[in-house]
Amino acid sequence: MPNAATGSAISRNICANSRAGPDAENTIDPHPMRVLFYHIINVMPNWCSNSVVFSATEENLEKIRDLFAVIQQKQEADNRYHLPSFAVSEGFMRDIVIEPKRITFTTRSSPNISLMAEIADYYHATFASRYMEMGNGLYGETRYDYHTLMVIDLDQEELRAAICFDKEKNGYPLGELVFEYEGDLLDYMLEQKLEDKTAAEIYHRQR
Repeated sequence: MPNAATGSAISRNICANSRAGPDAENTIDPHPMRVLFYHIINVMPNWCSNSVVFSATEENLEKIRDLFAVIQQKQEADNRYHLPSFAVSEGFMRDIVIEPKRITFTTRSSPNISLMAEIADYYHATFASRYMEMGNGLYGETRYDYHTLMVIDLDQEELRAAICFDKEKNGYPLGELVFEYEGDLLDYMLEQKLEDKTAAEIYHRQR
């Protein structure tokens, strides 16, 4: 499994070719689904939390929201995982919540970056996705802008620093700063790396 030291490897399968977009001919069902016939097993894997913000025309954003809504509805109805019919990558999602400006869900062990890129390509969108799975040492953000993917994540040393609670300071220290919550420290550290473009790994997805 990937960890924070090699976490960006999760994005390296981004280079799979995408299929036709929403204007392709012979598209009949506005929400085509490819059903994968194995049941959702209620075991306890390491679930990765994902929060994705898509940017596109309002028409295509509505199509993206509808796509995620249909996936969640069908999974609740038949207790099986579903993916869009155009999907090449796997990356099953559960507990999908559609908010006005973002979509949140969980995935097994690591973020489903390749699937998000396929959805973005299909609907002529870009996205920013933040993910966290501390059991595997994953905490980072991806930004996808028309076939170019930027990945920034925290490494093991940074993650270890974030879990050092200081009883005397009653918080999580970082230099002169002290954060009340671990999540606030992680967000701050990630934002600092996001400002430093040299810390990013860049991948190009084939058209």
